[in-house]
Order: sequence, then structure tokens, then C-alpha cells
Amino acid sequence: MIFSMRPTQLEKGILKTFRFFLVVQLILIYVSVFMHAGRGLSPACPSCALITGTVSTVLLFAYLSIPWLERKLGWLYLPLALIWSAIASLVVQNSYLYFLGPHNGFSSEETAWTLFLFLFIPLLLVGWQYDFKVVVIFCLATALAEHGLMIHNRPDFNLYSENYHRLLFVRTFSFLIVGYIVSNIVGQLRQQRHALSEANTRLAHYAATLEQLAVSRERNRMARELHDTVAHTLSGLAVQLEAAKSLWE
Repeated sequence: MIFSMRPTQLEKGILKTFRFFLVVQLILIYVSVFMHAGRGLSPACPSCALITGTVSTVLLFAYLSIPWLERKLGWLYLPLALIWSAIASLVVQNSYLYFLGPHNGFSSEETAWTLFLFLFIPLLLVGWQYDFKVVVIFCLATALAEHGLMIHNRPDFNLYSENYHRLLFVRTFSFLIVGYIVSNIVGQLRQQRHALSEANTRLAHYAATLEQLAVSRERNRMARELHDTVAHTLSGLAVQLEAAKSLWE
């Protein structure tokens, strides 16, 4: 996995897309919290999810906006941001469940689909930048982490575990399909770019060879002209001068 996560460079536009997603994610966090509050689902610490989500999103946005960090961290720069984003989404969602407490009417369907929105864009970014192996690792890791947090934060988890596991499986399977499609399309684009780059290199080499050949031909032509015209003329003048010198003496 380490070597597969070491691309030569970041895909063009991926950081800009990531930053835009963070803005959308922050809006979704506020909308989700206020919608649940409107339904009477007010947690014991109503501002905890908002503070956690806001601080994490702002810090990650700042992290993605500092070119120095990208140069300093190298290939680790984007993986750290993706891991940060996924963990923050899981923690914010499950901490909200934790402060709501058990038997609050917050269904497993809401949990699964809310996290679907929060994890879908990081999934696309993973498929955009890396190969399918990394996509599989991302999907399985997020599913296992979410399952562990749900068991820890929901004492009544057994009441709806069957339905939740089914939704979690559907979401993970959907993520794998989408990740495969994205990574496959981007992989083909990378191959085309590589082939185009090789073709441009060969074309530049061919142009340089033609230039060198043209220079060589021009040098040969000038050498022949000098030999056939100037050299003969100078030789004739030299003979005439020698003859004049002999006659003079």
C-alpha cells in the first residue's frame, strides 16, 4: 500500500476540489444538527458536534491551503488529509449520537446515509489519486471504524444491529463500485497522458534529429562549395602568383 500511495504528483485540481468539499461538509454539519434539533433531538451537549466539526474542517482547510506543507511532507501530504477528513466525519457523527444518548429515535438509516454524504467525496478523491487497492483499504477501514464507534456509543445497538449491518454493507459495496469506476477511469487517463508524453518525447527527439541532419547537410554543402569554388580560385591565384614571381625573377 505504501508504494501504491506514492504517485509522482498530485492530480491537477484535486486540492481545489478537496477544499470545496470541506465547505460543503461544514454546511451539511450545521444543517444536520439544526434539522435534528428541530425534531426535538437535542443532545446533552448541543454545541459539541458543531464545535468539533467546525474546528476540524477549518484546520483541515488551512492544512490544504499551505503549499509549504505540501513541499515538506511530499507524498504523505494528501493521505494525511484524507485520513483526517474520514476520521473527523466518523467522530463528529458518532459523537453526536453519543451525546444524544440511547433511545432517542435517531435511526440507523440516518446514521448510514449521513455518513454516506460525508465519506463519499473523500472516496472520490482516493479513487482520483490512487489505485483500486487503496480504495478497498479506505472502504474497509471506514466501515470497521464506524462499526466500532457505533458499538461504543450506542448501548441500544443490538436493537437495530441487523438493519444497520445491512445498510453498512450496501454502502460499503456501493463505495467499492464507485471507487473502482473512478480509479479505472483515472487510470486510463493516466495511461493516455503517459502515452501522449512518450509520443511528445519521441516527436521532440525526431525534430532534434532532423535539425541536426539539416545542419550537417548544410555544413557539407558549404564545404563542397568552398572546395569547388573558393579553394579552386585560391589555388589558381597561387599558381599565377608563383608564375608571376618566376617571370619577374
